[in-house]
Amino acid sequence: MKKTAALLLILFIALMSCKNELDVLADYEQKFVIYGILNPKENVHYIRVSKLFVGEGNALLMAQNRDSIELRPEYVHAEITRLLNGVEMATYVLQPDSVIPRDSGVFLYPHQILYKGEFPVYTDGSVYRIRVTDLRNGFTSSSETKIVADVIQILPASVWQPLNYEDTTIASYEFLSPYYGKKYMLTVRFHFTEQFIQDTSQTSEHYFDWYIGEAQSVRNSGGENLRMNVRRDNFMRMLKNNVEVNPTVRRIAGGLQFIYTSVAEDYVTYKNVQDANNNTSAEVPPFTNITNGLGLFTSRNITTIGTYYLDQDTRYAIVTSSLLQDLNFVR
Repeated sequence: MKKTAALLLILFIALMSCKNELDVLADYEQKFVIYGILNPKENVHYIRVSKLFVGEGNALLMAQNRDSIELRPEYVHAEITRLLNGVEMATYVLQPDSVIPRDSGVFLYPHQILYKGEFPVYTDGSVYRIRVTDLRNGFTSSSETKIVADVIQILPASVWQPLNYEDTTIASYEFLSPYYGKKYMLTVRFHFTEQFIQDTSQTSEHYFDWYIGEAQSVRNSGGENLRMNVRRDNFMRMLKNNVEVNPTVRRIAGGLQFIYTSVAEDYVTYKNVQDANNNTSAEVPPFTNITNGLGLFTSRNITTIGTYYLDQDTRYAIVTSSLLQDLNFVR
């Protein structure tokens, strides 16, 4: 079955891969390159730590030299501190982790090490500060981020009201922006059950993701009323394009969840600058929020709302529509 690629995985991979390609022309100056996105819905967090490299000779060959881009873990101390109202509440030491595989490319792999921490991330106004120190000389890079809170959905208003995705009118999704959020992406996840025709006791659960769109708030202080619109019957086309024909099963429609991915302002700025650098010939300085370093330390939040269900008209259309008949949905 084909599913829409998960946006959050794309965001994480983008951060993990893009900034080792910095063109450093100045005299040598030690800087850490740090990438990390904290998510309050997760208890395990990964931070990418490497360093700049300069030198005479072939830059592509230097990129394959482990000493050029990576400090040995025994020389690195990485920690994240939670602060609330300026008071240090807890400090978490990050441990090197080389288990997660990295894609091949110009830069050395699979030796690029991520730093892993297991700790809660709160949306109570806490600030999280990262510090990475070279234990050989005391050089430190640091950054701070506030944590994006949860989206508050206004429309659809109630899970008790079935949703219509059969007619050609416009469906509106309305929500209030969260504290420290700046940009928001909405995905509707549709769940369904497959049951083998020859043995109805064999079932499996599946879903596909329907990307609705994105919105951006003017401020990051929360409480802005934002809206996304989509034509309802686009759902039928998404079903056709994302569920594979399989004559050995019949399918039963399940529930829907609304998944809001919210990112902080620093990430939006970083992405805009990256896009400008990649798509134009102008020399736009790369954005960073790392003190004595380069990269990005920020936050995102995934708010999942539901479960909602389809109304009778939509369920009937899924079963009887000529567009979807070969998908074998049953009422």
